[in-house]
Amino acid sequence: PWSGASRSRVALALAERSTAKHRIAVYMTDGCCSSLSLLPSLHEMARARGIYLVGVVMGGESAQGHPNAVECLNGAEFASTVGLHLAKVVKGRG
Repeated sequence: PWSGASRSRVALALAERSTAKHRIAVYMTDGCCSSLSLLPSLHEMARARGIYLVGVVMGGESAQGHPNAVECLNGAEFASTVGLHLAKVVKGRG
């Protein structure tokens, strides 16, 4: 299984290829992450590259420690919540 840090690295690599004005690297996790200690430095690396790193924690687990995180219980909540959350992150209110 991939950790939140591994997933965030992949998301960052994909976002770095983008030429969009607002680049957002989104990774999803179940929140049971053994590599939370790596996420602050990955978040800073993303910010230095002009990328917003966002953790989406599914299944009712706590999003604490995940950058710009949003919690979703299931796919339906994800669909109705994440778009609004990403807009807030880009505006600096996430």
